[in-house]
Amino acid sequence: MHGPLLGWSIRFTTEFAPDILAACRQRHEHLHHWPVTRRNVLGSDVRQLLAERVDRQQPLPGRNGQVNAFFLAKVLGCSREVLAGLAGEVEQAAAIVGLTDWTTYEFAITGRMGTRPWISGIAVGDSDPDSLAELSRLLQAACYVIIAFLSGMRDSEVKHLRRGCLQVIRDADGRPYRWKLASLAFKGERDPAGLRDFGERARFRGSVITDRRQLERLMQRDDPAIYPGTYATCVFNPDKALCQQQHDAHGKPRPSLGHCKPLDCRNTALTAGNRTALAREATDITLQLASRPVLPPLLQARLSDRRDQITAFLCSYPETS
Repeated sequence: MHGPLLGWSIRFTTEFAPDILAACRQRHEHLHHWPVTRRNVLGSDVRQLLAERVDRQQPLPGRNGQVNAFFLAKVLGCSREVLAGLAGEVEQAAAIVGLTDWTTYEFAITGRMGTRPWISGIAVGDSDPDSLAELSRLLQAACYVIIAFLSGMRDSEVKHLRRGCLQVIRDADGRPYRWKLASLAFKGERDPAGLRDFGERARFRGSVITDRRQLERLMQRDDPAIYPGTYATCVFNPDKALCQQQHDAHGKPRPSLGHCKPLDCRNTALTAGNRTALAREATDITLQLASRPVLPPLLQARLSDRRDQITAFLCSYPETS
């Protein structure tokens, strides 16, 4: 499952991203340059531009079966008033070259799926198929997948990356040999005490609770600091928590269950259901590692480490009756 996800994310960012970024640049030009150029482009200029489109047999931008005059004005660099004065000539050009099914940014698609373009065009309208808004979100998701898989950064650290965060280190000949990402660090990385404590977190020091009545007594005693989950039950102590803590309406710390690290955190307790879920994950990883086609080496190593951690964790705390 993870291999195809990573593979397509890499392909999306290397082969398809240039087209998405080209559409972004064209959108930026329309937003910032058109208000300036539309004051200077005359009707004679528009006639010449329309004639050139006819010579190239380039369809006019369409929307709902009509010429998208607003977008065409941006493409030609003229005002809508000038274009409206040439409505007859616009209709004549449309009759010759036709209209697009929906309005797309006008540039040549460079990305390929085999020998064919990977997409017919990138739509302007957010609700249209293959819109720039949709593809931009997919590109962001692909970037997130790659960074999360290959860097080991936390979710919160990936989300705090900003423009200009990448530094490329080059050798004397100008060849890049190292890439550095700068982001915000979480969970004590900037705190010397947190760094000293980091190595001590490598092994689990929480409680394994397999008796349901014992768990119920613990919950009655400490509620609401007990947070059951699929892979672990959090007996929350903010001084021991590895997650990025949140606060409720009364300012009391609460765990961030989406950032839970049950194999490492000292707040973890296990129920029989938690043990079953962890064992199932280890089995699923084994099946993924044995699947074909073979997963990328780095992904294999990460999955193998994860499976070994789960197995060692469960063996260290055998189930009791």
